Amino acid sequence: MDDYERFGVPAPPWKDYYLAPLITVVPGERTCLVCGSTFTPKEKYCQLCVNADHNTWDGTGPPSVETVSYLEEGVWRYTV
Repeated sequence: MDDYERFGVPAPPWKDYYLAPLITVVPGERTCLVCGSTFTPKEKYCQLCVNADHNTWDGTGPPSVETVSYLEEGVWRYTV
């Protein structure tokens, strides 16, 4: 049973054909673990957090991860 049946709402004709847009990622892009903002490899740290007086780190900047590390395969693509 899908949500349409569960809530008694008629399903749109395209419900089985919806294509979600791919998430575009810059190679080497990182995501800040403090605010969720993304930044390019040219920037060493999240500029929002570094400039917002969140400098409680030991000079290494806010923690971050590679953006593609938490995205599922097939939902993202690299920009050219």
